[in-house]
Formats: sequence, structure tokens, C-alpha cells
Amino acid sequence: MPCGRSANASARRASGRCMTDGSPRGTTWIGVSVMPPEMRDPEERFWEKVNRNGPLPICRPELGSCWIWEGQLQRNGYGVFTIRTKSYRAHRFAYSLTAELVDGLQIDHLCRTRACVRASHLEQVTARMNTLRGTSVGAVNATRTHCPKGHTYAGDNLYVTPDGCRQCKACRRAACRVSACRPRNLTPPLLTMLELFTEDITRREVAERMGLSIGGVASTAGRLYRLLGVSSREDAVAVARQRGLLRSPGEGEARALRE
Repeated sequence: MPCGRSANASARRASGRCMTDGSPRGTTWIGVSVMPPEMRDPEERFWEKVNRNGPLPICRPELGSCWIWEGQLQRNGYGVFTIRTKSYRAHRFAYSLTAELVDGLQIDHLCRTRACVRASHLEQVTARMNTLRGTSVGAVNATRTHCPKGHTYAGDNLYVTPDGCRQCKACRRAACRVSACRPRNLTPPLLTMLELFTEDITRREVAERMGLSIGGVASTAGRLYRLLGVSSREDAVAVARQRGLLRSPGEGEARALRE
């Protein structure tokens, strides 16, 4: 039966003996082992939580059955194995038992089962390769050979952004044209000046009708030319009509006849 508390408690604590009967820590007074988990062999504890009769992976049945981790799981499905006070991913710990972990590389599940800890189902790859093998939006886009408009991501039509994204040059050019054609690029005074440029009037008459000085008309016209990429009044009117900012000659009369 258990003895009473020893008077020399500090000595027993320092020697690793029980505080009550002097037996080694991790055992009961009748000698039955109850060693704490942190004092047991980590590998032995690890495999006690593994089910080696898991299902066959649907994507790679030739790999054999998965070894499913039945211990603690994270919300994303990866297993967690704790040694003393430090936690590890279960599949990384399993892989480290058969091969050395390389800094900067990630463990990819070939079976696509995150709770699997079978070493033959795991492979060390780069972060980019791990992403491309997955089913994320980036991985799906990386497998596409054509843009949504049907243009190929190849040759002279391929543009790679500084951050590595692929873009279609034809669609980029079309987007730039649409952006340049939007009326928001031109303020009401600039649109008014465009309308006046369609009439055969002088700069002084433009200044009088817009309430500007001659210098104000010159500066406003210069800004308009820069936005449209032209250098003359005639070119500004022609480009504005091409972009739908002005009606073509006779378009107003034709619309009135239709109405």
C-alpha cells in the first residue's frame, strides 16, 4: 500500500522518485507502468495513431492504400503530431522517418489525401510545383492554353507580367482601346470643345462660346490633343468619331428620320 509523504521531498524530486512512496516517476505503487506520453518513444506513439488500411486514392490507385492519421487534425485536414510541447505536421514527421527534409521544399500528397502519412504517397517539391499540382484557381489557370476570348497563350500573343502571370496581348490591346474610348477620360469642357471643332469657326469664336480666353482655348486644346494622341483639330475630330465620342456626319439626320 502507498506510504505517507516523505519528509525529504526535495531530495526525492531531485532524484526522480515518487513524492509518496519513492518509486520511479511514471510507475504506480504496485509497479504498473504509466509512463507519460512525452517520455515514450515518439515514433512508437506516432504509428499507434495511424490506420494502415485506408482507402485507395481515386486519382492514383496504383500507389496503394492510404495510411490515415487518426490523431489530431487541423481544420484544413492535415494531421498534427505533438512531441513534448512542439507540434508537427503528421505527414512531414512521417516523411522525415524515411528521408531528410530539405529547407525551402514542401511535402506534396500524391494521393491528394491530406490525412495520409504513407511515405510512398509523399514527395518533396517546390512551393510552385505544389501549387500547380493542386486544384486552386492558380493551378487551374496555369493549365489553360487559351484566354476566355479564345486567343492562344503562346508566341507573340503571350505577355508575362513581372509577377509571372500570363496575359493575352490581343485582349490587352482591346482593353486599352476601350479604356481610351470611355467618355470619363474627357471632361465636359473637352467634349464641348470637340463639338465646336466640328464647326468651321475660328479659335476666337471658340473662346467666346466657351467663355475662355485665347490662351485658355490653347491650353484646353493641348490637353485634348494629348488625351486623344493627335496634334491637330482635324485629327481630334476624326479620332473622336472613330471612338464614338462624336457622331459621324449625317448620323444625326439619319437618326431623326428613323424616329
